Amino acid sequence: MKYFFRGSTRKFRVGKKHAKFVMENYHPVLLGLDREHMEKYLWIGKDLKDRDLEVIAVFFPEYWDVIHVMPLKLRERKSGGYRGSNW
Repeated sequence: MKYFFRGSTRKFRVGKKHAKFVMENYHPVLLGLDREHMEKYLWIGKDLKDRDLEVIAVFFPEYWDVIHVMPLKLRERKSGGYRGSNW
């Protein structure tokens, strides 16, 4: 499967290799549908540097469109916990 990374995925300076590792080694959770009615998935897992990452991608038949990559440590700092007000 191919991966397409949006520019916004570099906001938190997590490399593509680390996001791919999480996507290939952990099971995704279906978040729902995006505006174009494509399935959006969430992965949470440890990357190659043992950091907890969240990765969000939209599924297309030919590839994964990765739209968000972020260390979970930053989510906890912003909202007081993973399932805080941001979800």
